[in-house]
Amino acid sequence: MKEPHFKLKDDTSDKETSIRLYVFHGQFPHRRFVYGLKESILPELWDSETQRPTKNKTLIKEYSKHLPTIDNDLRKITGHIDKIKMAVTDYFELARIHQTAITPDSLKQHLDSLFNIKSQPIASGLNATPAKKETLNHYLDRYIKELEAGIRLIDGKQYVEGSIKNYKTFKSQFDLYQKAHGLVNFEDVTLDFYNAFVRFLNRKDYRINTIGKHISRLKAIMRAALNEGLHANTEFERKEFKIFQVPTDEIYLDDAEIQKIESVDLSDHPHLDLYRDIFLIGCYTAQRISDYNLISPHNIISLKSGAKAISLHQKKQKEKVIIPIKKKLAAILEKYEYQPPRVQDQKLNEHIKTICKIAKINTLIEIEEIIGGKKVKTVKPKYEMVSSHTARRTGATNMYIAGLDTISAMKITGHTKESTFLKYIKVSKEQNAEKLSQHEYFQ
Repeated sequence: MKEPHFKLKDDTSDKETSIRLYVFHGQFPHRRFVYGLKESILPELWDSETQRPTKNKTLIKEYSKHLPTIDNDLRKITGHIDKIKMAVTDYFELARIHQTAITPDSLKQHLDSLFNIKSQPIASGLNATPAKKETLNHYLDRYIKELEAGIRLIDGKQYVEGSIKNYKTFKSQFDLYQKAHGLVNFEDVTLDFYNAFVRFLNRKDYRINTIGKHISRLKAIMRAALNEGLHANTEFERKEFKIFQVPTDEIYLDDAEIQKIESVDLSDHPHLDLYRDIFLIGCYTAQRISDYNLISPHNIISLKSGAKAISLHQKKQKEKVIIPIKKKLAAILEKYEYQPPRVQDQKLNEHIKTICKIAKINTLIEIEEIIGGKKVKTVKPKYEMVSSHTARRTGATNMYIAGLDTISAMKITGHTKESTFLKYIKVSKEQNAEKLSQHEYFQ
């Protein structure tokens, strides 16, 4: 495909004339596709070289005497052309990734759905079938495909694999709901639907935060479709359309418990030794398993002081972090020549519970959760609650308790907001008071 081209219908006219998009491709009849932008402009205000409205300040100033909004109008047209160009590029990229046919009809439908333009004839001479307005389900499919293709961005960055998986999980539950209750389109997303969907998820005994995440994905999709002009329903923005979120009973391991893991005899379970090492790497670095799984010799750097450190680019946060290597961490890394084996998250979750059970990390923990819409209290031994992510929370919490200031600890964990970091770590009021008691202010 050649670059999308924008031209005036009649560049000799003394009146406003329409702007057209031309796309040239070998698979199109007559090798071209022509599309009206529903935008018009005086030829004198059009720059044929840039294929955009003129930026000539003198000319714009002259016209503004009679048309006060001319500058803003030209900016809007430029913005619309830029969006059309990006949409065409996205269409061909998606066709390449998913190996779908490239046709004038499908390109036209893609543009119509994005810009909410009513059907118009294709100027290639074909009798085009009027494009149907995109449904919520079709939009959801396209939305996920565009996340996977890296077309939809968040803060200028591609969505990470975990976030895309969350949208797919939402889609699976949304599909199951529709199978039981009938198809849902944009206009059907009302408070009645919201309550019915929450009841549906409650009947599956989902935790309240899991339900909140599904509602969050739904709102994000509805908001994106609203911004793209696919519907005018704003019911999802009402305060009653809540995203549930309650504090979780996530745990961390204190220094004494870490020492138990370090020293526990696993000679009867030699296959667990690797998983102990990997978990401890997470505790000593305060990183996610997806990040410390990437450690290799090229991540090891020397600081000006001569001390060694690990330099990583976090997969989820996209933050660069540099973690000084403490002696216990160095011993483990040297054991694997600074390239510890990668392990699966699920396997580590399974084996670290067994390791903690053998190490007698069995303090009873009372947990209060909302499951299936009901408050449920349970008591579990602590080892049952340990997971791969406990390592990261343990590292962050113990650094804070040991006296690292919040900003320094955040430089290692990759948190960008202090409020988020303080919610993340697990420090009781007594532990905080103990830490503060050592401060010179209280001496």
